[in-house]
Amino acid sequence: MKKILILMLLTLISCDSGNLTNSKAQKIIELCLEKKPLQRTVQLQINKTRFYKSQIKELLPKYEKLQEKGLLEIKSLEKNKRKFEVTITESGKKLIEELREGSNFVLMRSHKYEVDEVLEVIENPMQNTAVVKVQYKAIDITPFSILNRSDMNEFIIQDIKMIKTSNGWKYCDNY
Repeated sequence: MKKILILMLLTLISCDSGNLTNSKAQKIIELCLEKKPLQRTVQLQINKTRFYKSQIKELLPKYEKLQEKGLLEIKSLEKNKRKFEVTITESGKKLIEELREGSNFVLMRSHKYEVDEVLEVIENPMQNTAVVKVQYKAIDITPFSILNRSDMNEFIIQDIKMIKTSNGWKYCDNY
């Protein structure tokens, strides 16, 4: 009798209800972020560049800060101080995310995101899906992040959809 009771208790404990919890959702999302990181880039004007009046006040000081950090070289090409030659230094080239041939723009790595917290899980058992509200925080912030329009200290909240399969809950894997 004791053996049967122990066996039933072990069976109950070992059975997974299949429900998606906050911690389970966070682990699934973190595994997906290891495979394909969620990151942001910023656009940088290079080569011969003409800055408009508004950019002279707003953008040029940021480029000059990047020059002070040894990531860019800026040379004035005109007397009126609106045309510049912008080049990326060797240390800056390490942060290039995408460089299109023949273009005066390059995408530079700004930062990555990691899961800060799973705020909510709403399951839809009829469709074997769940909507997960995730809060991300910025990590690996590069000097090029000063070109971002948004504040790096703000958290990003995103709703993502997960699907329940016979192998468990999936987010980024092929179903």
